[in-house]
Amino acid sequence: MNNVFTYGTLMFPELVYALTGKNFRSEDAHIENYIRYKVITSNSYEEYPAIIENSGSNVNGKLLYDIDDESLKIIDFYEGEEYKRVTRPISLSDKIPIEAFVYVWNFKYPLVKQVGWHKAFFKNHHLKYYLNQVIPMLKDDFFKQ
Repeated sequence: MNNVFTYGTLMFPELVYALTGKNFRSEDAHIENYIRYKVITSNSYEEYPAIIENSGSNVNGKLLYDIDDESLKIIDFYEGEEYKRVTRPISLSDKIPIEAFVYVWNFKYPLVKQVGWHKAFFKNHHLKYYLNQVIPMLKDDFFKQ
């Protein structure tokens, strides 16, 4: 089983469930020495963040526990080539940091615009689109491979 630190769209349990068909235990956490940017795409309904190393910065998110291998493959597919999966220490309140997978921006692809990504804005303006359009399309593509 694997632990995955999420800092963007996968912080929403309903999106993780729509993607994997499973609920995972989660806990508030953060990663140190990274900064989160919003990636702007040509499709105004798609909005997602990326993180890159930045000394002294911290990114808040959720740590998902006990991700099975099949779900991890689906999450890898969801994250795509824009991200690389790495192992990093994740900080939890009042606990020893735990090693987890995290998806960091793959520098082969330039960040389009460097502005903050906000969870509340995504929830209010993009989550429904992701649940109704992005995830079903992605799952179709995943299971066709």
